[in-house]
Amino acid sequence: MRSDGIDTRGKNTLQRLTCAAPLIGPFTHRWTDLLSRPVAAFSPALLEVPVSIAAAGGMSGPSASASASAAAGSFFSNVFGWINHGGTQDDEQSRFCETFERLLTLHEQVVALQTQMGDTIRYLAAKGYVGESRLPMVEGAVSDISDALGPLTDGLRRLNGAALLEGHSKTFGLVTPDEQASAVAEKTTETTGTNKKVEVNSKRPRGDAPVESSGAAAPPLLPGLSLPTDVMRDIFLPFLTPHDSTALCRTSEAVSSTVEAALVADMDSIIQRDGLTGVIGYTPLNQSSHGSRLVRRLRLIRLHYMMVTGGDWRGTVPLLRLAKSCGRVQQLPVELTNDDLRLAGSKAVIDSRRKALRQYSLYSHRLGERMRLTRNAGGRDELGGGLVRVHTRQRAPAIYRHRFDAADPPCRYREFPAYGDAGLDYSSFRGLIIRRLAALSSREVTRHSGRRIGALMAQQPPLWGCRTIAYSTTDYGWSGFVTYRFVILCGAEEGDEFAAYIEMAKYNDGSASIELRTTAAPRGGVSGPAAFPQVVSVARSKMDGPSLKLLPDI
Repeated sequence: MRSDGIDTRGKNTLQRLTCAAPLIGPFTHRWTDLLSRPVAAFSPALLEVPVSIAAAGGMSGPSASASASAAAGSFFSNVFGWINHGGTQDDEQSRFCETFERLLTLHEQVVALQTQMGDTIRYLAAKGYVGESRLPMVEGAVSDISDALGPLTDGLRRLNGAALLEGHSKTFGLVTPDEQASAVAEKTTETTGTNKKVEVNSKRPRGDAPVESSGAAAPPLLPGLSLPTDVMRDIFLPFLTPHDSTALCRTSEAVSSTVEAALVADMDSIIQRDGLTGVIGYTPLNQSSHGSRLVRRLRLIRLHYMMVTGGDWRGTVPLLRLAKSCGRVQQLPVELTNDDLRLAGSKAVIDSRRKALRQYSLYSHRLGERMRLTRNAGGRDELGGGLVRVHTRQRAPAIYRHRFDAADPPCRYREFPAYGDAGLDYSSFRGLIIRRLAALSSREVTRHSGRRIGALMAQQPPLWGCRTIAYSTTDYGWSGFVTYRFVILCGAEEGDEFAAYIEMAKYNDGSASIELRTTAAPRGGVSGPAAFPQVVSVARSKMDGPSLKLLPDI
């Protein structure tokens, strides 16, 4: 590798191969059966390969290489000079000019190396063998050239991808379902009285008059374009809308399969990046045997759009693990199906939601009707029949504004809309889901009251190193303003068999309460905390000494 960043491995390898050629001696060792054949047995195309611009003009050897480099350099230097002369002087244009100049230099080197390699190959082919001591040189050269081709090919693919985005060969002959149907004669099979099957045109009108041809030729499929997966993923996908991806899938099988491979690779990377492995999967969508391949790919496009626009999915992991601990899902991973995509709503609905809501809409119906997120006729989100209103930073309650997260913002939940705007304000949407999941699935272990609980609630979260969710009432009626703290002790980690949590409340008069709840089944024959020995053990291991004194019976 040179100091200017240009990889010289291919050039050095060709020099090794060229040096081996004139050293061929009288040894009769044949390094391959192919090269042991007489010269006449070789294809004329191999012996007369015009592997350079110069060779095509009748020259060969070093002079051909020099002429090719000079010709290419002269032509492209003129092009570069024109670009440099007519271009703007801004930073972007300067970067392009510098990069393009380096690209031209690399092209000249490739042309020269190609010519040199062609001369050497023709000589060795005519010779038919190499000396025994030179065979390792040839073998090493072939191995090095093979290794260098991979990165070179990848680089050219990216270069072609950039050119394609700029308009080079950017012509797609799209085939719509209607056009495809009209291009293929629809035939049915009828069985005559003698059980002989004959084919008839299903579109033939009544009578004997033949159907006239419309004369419209079927639109051609995209000819021969098979983009590599990395180009599709790294260059095209960031700029493609679902409509663009759908259009690409309708061009040809080669392009459609490339789009599918790129989508799958991108979704797999999101799953790995955000820790969703073992929590969310999409095997039924990826291996669906129902319908056509196009239908499967269109569903993958929809899922990919939801995963990409859903942002960071790491917050979904503890939520789904808690759902399993609460018995809302039987097992993980949740394998997404077409029903999940359909129930998530239209693209317009998806785009109108914040990222945390987009993610949740993909699987909310699996957690039960009271946990399902829907969009009502008035265009408002509902959770189990109650209204959800997402707060902006300006409208969020002051106690939650300093930790505002646009992807998972504070929200107001009105479980009984008939009671006006009364409800609960949560510090985040996921906080609402987690607290509601636990509340609908748990039972009381122990409960106590005391003013000292307020001091514990005033501590900065997270309490005891556990996830702490804050929420408060919006109803200033008989109970006044009430603040709550919800602390998950277990249930949101891999391997947890049940959920346990602490819930605290501080009332307007200064009094407060603390409660330990769980989804674990109680032991028979006993009551109180003694019926939940595992839960008590978890609480003792997570809570500190002063906090445990607030629950004296555990």
